[in-house]
Amino acid sequence: MTRRPKPRDVELLLSFLVDDNAETVALARRQVADLARHTPLHGIIEAVPDPKIRLEARRVLEDVRISGLELELKAIAEAGDGLDLERGVFLLAQFGHGDADPEAMSRQLDTMAAGLEEAVDSAEPDSLEAADLLRHYLFQELKFRGNADNYQDPNNSYFNLVLERRLGIPISLSCVALFVGWRLDIPVYGVGLPGHFVIGHATPRGPRYLDAFNGGQVLSKADCAAIALRAGAEFDDRMLEPAGRAQILSRTMVNLLNIYAERGDDMRVRWLTRWLEFFFK
Repeated sequence: MTRRPKPRDVELLLSFLVDDNAETVALARRQVADLARHTPLHGIIEAVPDPKIRLEARRVLEDVRISGLELELKAIAEAGDGLDLERGVFLLAQFGHGDADPEAMSRQLDTMAAGLEEAVDSAEPDSLEAADLLRHYLFQELKFRGNADNYQDPNNSYFNLVLERRLGIPISLSCVALFVGWRLDIPVYGVGLPGHFVIGHATPRGPRYLDAFNGGQVLSKADCAAIALRAGAEFDDRMLEPAGRAQILSRTMVNLLNIYAERGDDMRVRWLTRWLEFFFK
């Protein structure tokens, strides 16, 4: 049985996290990370009087926590466009928030779908009525909306907080509609327009588009073309093709990467860059 190190020995090791020598710091980080995988360190870290040491030690613990998510994300990515998008989005929520509960998020989506099931059952899933019921329920009754006031808040991309605050950006709000719609067999899909993500709905009359960021507003093809042009792209009909699930998950990650790069959060940039390689080999 491995003997648990004494607090004073751990405190000494933690002190090397702020050493002037870069090699010493790197070695200390590896040793603290190894120790953290089988020994609770939080209490010892929070008792350290030096705030710089506490900060660096917390960063190591966060690295250890996030590293535990990597194998599952890699396995999800290897499924390609057949990947479990919902699980991938939940995993990213855990990346941002250690207390994000995948089961709780799934139950919330189940509850939302149950609240709409009876009404949708009376309509054909591919009918305009089914999509109208979905968008009215999510964006009028439940009041999901785009966070125009703080668009660059990373919490707009973390699904646990999107559900809790009912705030998000186009792709995260579209995912709410997709996950609820798929539970109800409504043929909705993502459409990755340049600069703006929308929802497509397959109907007998042809596809219709909905803007989750703007209250589920119905968009015509011309509206979608205008969105692309505003983003500086020349519109092409192929832009309206259904986005693959891998594309949706990786686009969410790219959004987060850009935000954290702007904020100078090197740790999260490092993890997201590494994980994106799973999708762009």
